[in-house]
Amino acid sequence: MDLTNPNIIIIIASSLLIVSYLFGLIAKWTSFPSVLLLIILGMSMSGLLARYGLTSEELMPLCRILGIIGLIMIVLEAAMDLRITKDKYPLIGKSFLAAFVILVLTAVSIAGIIVFLFDASFLAAMLYGAPLSIISSAIIIPSVGNMVQAKKEFIIYESAFSDIFGIMCFYFALNLLQSDASSGMVVLSFVINLLLSFVVAFISSYLIVFFFKDLKSSSRLFLLVAIIFILYSASELFDLYPLIIVLGFGLSLANHEGVFKIFRNNYIPQSNEDSITRIKEEFHLITSETAFVLRTFFFIVFGMTINVSALFSLEVFLISLAVLAAIYLARFIILKALLKGSIMPELAMAPRGLLTILLFYSIPASVAVAEFDPGIFLYVILITSLFMTYGLVSDRRNQSSAVEPES
Repeated sequence: MDLTNPNIIIIIASSLLIVSYLFGLIAKWTSFPSVLLLIILGMSMSGLLARYGLTSEELMPLCRILGIIGLIMIVLEAAMDLRITKDKYPLIGKSFLAAFVILVLTAVSIAGIIVFLFDASFLAAMLYGAPLSIISSAIIIPSVGNMVQAKKEFIIYESAFSDIFGIMCFYFALNLLQSDASSGMVVLSFVINLLLSFVVAFISSYLIVFFFKDLKSSSRLFLLVAIIFILYSASELFDLYPLIIVLGFGLSLANHEGVFKIFRNNYIPQSNEDSITRIKEEFHLITSETAFVLRTFFFIVFGMTINVSALFSLEVFLISLAVLAAIYLARFIILKALLKGSIMPELAMAPRGLLTILLFYSIPASVAVAEFDPGIFLYVILITSLFMTYGLVSDRRNQSSAVEPES
């Protein structure tokens, strides 16, 4: 097969998208995560790397770019589905608190395991603990469509907050490790950057909608996407927290009736004729479709870079079990304290994925723990996804059994 032929590449790429769509149908019928199927597909294609003289290191830049763009679109897609009303404030508060406390408790526990096993510094260990503590919105969002609305919203909010807190935790630890400044100055810089991120999110949301509400060009949506990409990358360069900006814009657009009253024309009925509503509906479509494409190629490429031999190491497996115990113990304790009644399937909804992978490959070699095997990440991603599948299947059965007596 000649991979220098553009027609061959187009056929392969298009075929992978079709397969990904079929995986989505399988996931809908079985609750088995489509992302896990994509990773397995990528692993089965890893022989192509050796055949064409490629290495996993050469694919990592592509993997990072796909992952970053995919993360932006996935967070936007999630935000566009969330409605903020007064009656949902308690739900949002609980998901915020759950995401924060679970992430901190899990990250500290995993860091403690790494310090104990590898004699690493606590801050260096936190560079591994933080990514392993982040719930993957890339896996969660496509998987929770059939859940009860309140549980679905709690999990989506929690995963979005988990993404943000995880990134903040990771870069805070990294700055403490690499900065020559005092700890107090690093903390002050962290607080200032956090506040600036909220300010930029607020101002940019208003300005973007103000300039786009009257645009009639057929290409305005991709122009909007390009501006959001620039905002994300520029915020990253200035050490802000770009996911706050992305999430803020998505939530503002999804809840535009209350947020953008200043731009409304009182003589236009609040229907689909409203320009902001039209932007929201069209933008929601493009984010969901683009997220699907990027999610497909990211996880396939990631699967191709995986060293399968790491899965056959008993030491890696046992360390992974310790990490998983920390993940689910912290989650059990906090959810039990915050939620009334059963904590299933919420307990099981803790898959690791895209952001965990991106942050792991962002750890500088100068502060990396050399003894830490990447296979631990792979085991955690696989097992958390499988446990999520169990939770979804159990939840579907419970919903079916609850409906049967009424019929």
